[in-house]
Amino acid sequence: MSPFEYLNNCVKTRVCMSPLGLGIGLQAIVDIKKGEQIFTPWEGDTKIYSAPLWMMETLPERVFRMVLEYFHNDFDPSYVDSMINFKLVNGANFVIAQPLCLLNTKYHLGNCDSKTGICLQDIRVEDEVLGNYTDSKQLI
Repeated sequence: MSPFEYLNNCVKTRVCMSPLGLGIGLQAIVDIKKGEQIFTPWEGDTKIYSAPLWMMETLPERVFRMVLEYFHNDFDPSYVDSMINFKLVNGANFVIAQPLCLLNTKYHLGNCDSKTGICLQDIRVEDEVLGNYTDSKQLI
């Protein structure tokens, strides 16, 4: 998978303040369908990649905006061949190494399997991704 394909197909969430008042959580930045892997890790080399502006502008808007927020890019927006830089880390999901640890929960009503990261029901853009934790043991 190319770095661009990874951004286009595998970046689905961002860190946010929970709209449910549960502290930090994860929010969908694209629609996620039941059965999809939500947190696919990058399997390529850890390094800074580049793609031209015209190509990056074809990404889902929220994904492209997140790239521009997270990585310094000094470019001319009127020059479509400007290169946009972003870093991918092997084994991490975009900028989150362990996204499952950021899941808030709705227990059996969660929309994400807390062990596998598989989407349990359709999640719309801006909805919080919530774990199910039904099989988890709590440490006290």
